[in-house]
Amino acid sequence: MIGAVIFMIAFLVNVNFSKPIIVILAFCTAGMFTLNVLLNNAILPILRGIVLFLFLTPTYVNIFNIYAICNIHDCTWGNRPQELNNDERERLSDYQAFRTRWLVIWVLTNTFFAYCINFLNK
Repeated sequence: MIGAVIFMIAFLVNVNFSKPIIVILAFCTAGMFTLNVLLNNAILPILRGIVLFLFLTPTYVNIFNIYAICNIHDCTWGNRPQELNNDERERLSDYQAFRTRWLVIWVLTNTFFAYCINFLNK
């Protein structure tokens, strides 16, 4: 909500008002959220939640991405039979090797990307 208000103020400062429908739609969008908060008398929880949300959103994005890429463990929860034939063992071994190579390549490319960004900023 606060971010929407800040965005609307910045938008209204830079708009030339040649298309008033855009301004009306922007106010309606922010107004619906504000009206909902006011009708439910939930201003304080929303303000507390929006601050945490704004500060933690980059963390969520990065942690979920890392977890999705690095999730290379076995998720079978022990309900898989212990006896595997040679073909299944070979396929499982190949898959584990692929996941390990994928993770190493992902880490190296992200490290290279971070290095390039830091190099370009200097």
